Amino acid sequence: MVAAGTSTRELMTRMGHGTARAALIYQHVTADRDRAIADRLGVMIRQRQGGAEP
Repeated sequence: MVAAGTSTRELMTRMGHGTARAALIYQHVTADRDRAIADRLGVMIRQRQGGAEP
């Protein structure tokens, strides 16, 4: 669900978790998601430095 873009609040509601801590225990970063986040951060950094987006 997280890889599909679900927020922590939506995950909590769907899974019946009472706290964000409980929901976060089950959120595991996948290699693909980790790469997507790193790529987006790289683009943001390059844009702030005046570089062009690839």
